[in-house]
Amino acid sequence: MGEREAASRRALHRLGKWALVPLFLAVAACSELERETAGVEVRAADFDRLLAAWSLTFERFAGTPLEFRAVLGKAQLPDAGFVVEGFEVTGTAAPLAAKAHAEFRVASLRDTLKPVRVTPIAASGAADLDGANVEFSARVRGAAQALDLTLSGKHQLETGVGRARLRLSPLEFRKGGLQPDSLAPGAGGLVDSLDGRVEAHGSVTWRGAELGGEIDVALRDVTVVTEAVTVERINAVVKFSPPWPLQTPAGQTLAMARVDLGLELTEGLVSFRLRPDGVVDLAEASWKFADGTVRTRGEFDPGAEEQSLVLEVAGVSLAELLAIATLEGLSGEGRVAGMLPVTLGPAGVRVREGRLAAEPGGWIRYDPGASIASMAGSAPGFELLLPALRNYHFQKLALTLDGELTGDVNLVLALSGANPEFREGQQVDLNLNVEARLSDLLATSERVYQIPERVEQQLRRFPGSGAKPAK
Repeated sequence: MGEREAASRRALHRLGKWALVPLFLAVAACSELERETAGVEVRAADFDRLLAAWSLTFERFAGTPLEFRAVLGKAQLPDAGFVVEGFEVTGTAAPLAAKAHAEFRVASLRDTLKPVRVTPIAASGAADLDGANVEFSARVRGAAQALDLTLSGKHQLETGVGRARLRLSPLEFRKGGLQPDSLAPGAGGLVDSLDGRVEAHGSVTWRGAELGGEIDVALRDVTVVTEAVTVERINAVVKFSPPWPLQTPAGQTLAMARVDLGLELTEGLVSFRLRPDGVVDLAEASWKFADGTVRTRGEFDPGAEEQSLVLEVAGVSLAELLAIATLEGLSGEGRVAGMLPVTLGPAGVRVREGRLAAEPGGWIRYDPGASIASMAGSAPGFELLLPALRNYHFQKLALTLDGELTGDVNLVLALSGANPEFREGQQVDLNLNVEARLSDLLATSERVYQIPERVEQQLRRFPGSGAKPAK
């Protein structure tokens, strides 16, 4: 065998090891033939733990490339936990010139582990060999054609260096339609429902076993509903670099219209980094609440059973807060701040000894309806409480919260001040202890949400249509 043919055989062997097993078998078998024409069938190849029964046929004519067809009915991949069905490769090869073209089709790649990690997918594609260089393209479909992933790239057989560009066509999630468990059944327990568009594009590079590259994932008006929390209209372009292990650079930004965790927060902006260990570093997360802000920072571990964060409340308008209270005739003025330590877990979102206080010098006015006012003569304490609150100027307003934000919360309100028109401005100290659901005390606000300009610019630069208009 000449040096040129030996080099061709080595290149084709590496190509087969890398991806195209049937192509390697066809060319290797053909190079041993001395006849000008041949028809051969090869069965039962065990190639790198790939348990399969290949049916391989080829024809070779003098002065023309080899034409081959390889069919795999079914193959077990025990280490990976998958079954390949309906794998077919067709193509041509010129062994002495180290050139080949192959096209493949996989009818089904099915997960055999329990619980099932991913739903079955199908794939098709092509590859061209020219010396030690391989160019390839492929398309992966699944979830009733909702999943559509395309990729193309190059691989250098001698150095083991390659690059692939990929694009995930938009996934349109809708309640009653496509959901995360349509793609990965194990994800069904993570969310109750998902609504919105998710798409991605980018590139993956490799040098041997070392992976690199970056992938951008766009979220457009994504709403996530879980048992404990609802997050509405998430918009972002998140960069994963390198794509494996999954991680991001610092400074990734998520914008959202609303978070409902029993306490309604709006116009959220989250700056974060995903670490290789799966933990999210929150540089800062901020929302608007009653004309003030709620902020937090720290670590968020999606794999932990419970998450603990401290919500810092600042500049909340007492007027805005009382305006959304479901108590008719209540108004006031002042600014409220404080800390709300919260724990997120399977049971929901719990606040533990949260404390809010208003700056001295504000006021509260309560002018109740006739049905409440009529209780002043019959309920103990009302004859003092109602007249005092008609124009109550406070030096102290402190609120303590403890309980499930999505369930019953114990509220302790302490007031110290006076009504200048009641008992010649005599000081009146009030303490009120209430157990109730925050959703019963605070009405849902109606606000127009506009995606922040920097996030909208990222979405405009992302391939595909722009972000949806604000609602």
